[in-house]
Amino acid sequence: MQKIENAEYFHARQACYLCLQPHDCVDTEVQIEGEGVLALCRNCIGTLAETAGFELRDQQDTIDRLREELRLALERETIAKDEAGEMAKAYMDARRIEKARRENSKVKA
Repeated sequence: MQKIENAEYFHARQACYLCLQPHDCVDTEVQIEGEGVLALCRNCIGTLAETAGFELRDQQDTIDRLREELRLALERETIAKDEAGEMAKAYMDARRIEKARRENSKVKA
């Protein structure tokens, strides 16, 4: 479903199919013959969801908490990648030094 704004093709009355209010309609992509596309407003969708037994509540606190957790996880991942890159560079440097030492010892011998 998509939120539609100023769509020319939704419900023939240009409003919510249930309450007939022309605000915040959602296109359900259900075609009703002779009527047009079934469009419902957010208020009616909420009422239908409550009637069906769904619990509607503000999820902003949960969203904010999850957003912060994701930000911290991404930060940790970035730090881990940086540390891994530094370790790989140090390892490669150590290998180059060891190789140079071996080559120097062969030249001296």
